[in-house]
Amino acid sequence: MFGSAWASWIETTAAAAACPADYVAAALLASVSALIGNARWAQATPGWSEPPHLWICSVGDSGTGKSPGTDSLMRDVLPKLEAKMAVDFPDQLREWRAASEVYAARQEAWKADVRAAEKAGKPPPLAPLALQASEPQQPRLRQNDVTIEKVAELLGAAAPQGAARDERRAGRLDRGHELVQRCRPQFLG
Repeated sequence: MFGSAWASWIETTAAAAACPADYVAAALLASVSALIGNARWAQATPGWSEPPHLWICSVGDSGTGKSPGTDSLMRDVLPKLEAKMAVDFPDQLREWRAASEVYAARQEAWKADVRAAEKAGKPPPLAPLALQASEPQQPRLRQNDVTIEKVAELLGAAAPQGAARDERRAGRLDRGHELVQRCRPQFLG
């Protein structure tokens, strides 16, 4: 069902992790679901569509390979996708910080103009337009703090399309379909 390339990758990864292929396949399905996020929805009938959100949990006794089954994705695959996603983050952050400083300077000038208008008995000037966006967050696919508060913050700021986690890690998964298609051959080598 995964096709020959992914099936081979799952089998090889499971053998290397000494775990059942199910644990590797489950982690892969959960990651792909989160990577797709809200970018694609399945439509069963006109008017009935569903997002590709899969809630997957690997269940097994301690020592059966649940964590090793996910480690290849969490340690090797997702960091590469994360790095590709963050290529333009420094520029975005720098631009946002510059815009934030301009806004702060405009606020100060406006406050001075309001005081001057008040002294002169004139109507106050209009306030400058608010800064349009909050500070950009570096794209992330993995998250270690999975408290409700931290995950809510992550989803609100750094993971607009979705997030996934295993028992030790969670993460922001964004622009997945495109990145998986471009990066897949690197991970199968």
